[in-house]
Amino acid sequence: MPGSKSELQILAAFAVLMSFATAVGCRGFFVQPTLTALTVDPAEATVQVGKTTQMIATGTYDDGSTSTNVANLSWSISGTDATINGSGLVTGVTVSTGPDTVTASAGAVTGTASLTVVLANVTGIMVTPSSQTATVGGASVPYSAQATVAGQSPTDVTGSATWTVTQNGTVASDIECTYEAPLEQCSAQTGAVSGSYTVSASYAGIVGTATLIVP
Repeated sequence: MPGSKSELQILAAFAVLMSFATAVGCRGFFVQPTLTALTVDPAEATVQVGKTTQMIATGTYDDGSTSTNVANLSWSISGTDATINGSGLVTGVTVSTGPDTVTASAGAVTGTASLTVVLANVTGIMVTPSSQTATVGGASVPYSAQATVAGQSPTDVTGSATWTVTQNGTVASDIECTYEAPLEQCSAQTGAVSGSYTVSASYAGIVGTATLIVP
């Protein structure tokens, strides 16, 4: 019996030691995974003026795991076309002239995505002035484009519209148009022939036109 009692005492002591080691191991030897990368979705986001969209940051860790619950995460956005809050919610402010960059940061680790603010329900595009004259090799002439949206004041989309120049339905490569904020500047390059050209501004599938005369 004494031998059995001693064995039981040894087993009990061993069990206590194992429980203590396990507790210490759980508390003292667990290594928190290290964040190695951040991915922001959607990678190419769009948001309407006055509307919101949610950005999501996913962290990748050195143990191969991923999580959207990233510690000490902060958000920022380039430009003033939109705002973003601490939860990654973006609000469109004004029409983009080019994509903004949304950045998620956690310490030294960052991830980015692009964001474009757009108009919805565009019903018309007006290009002004309706006619300009440009001499070959001379100064450029300016145009602007205004989008009409039902129930709203016209919105300038000069910098975000797609501009083309054609003559008799053919793209005129000798007429060069470049956006120089806040206007689209068009000039007649060497080789441009005399005549009437159509200057077109396209936005949200709607096209507005004006005329360029080369004497």
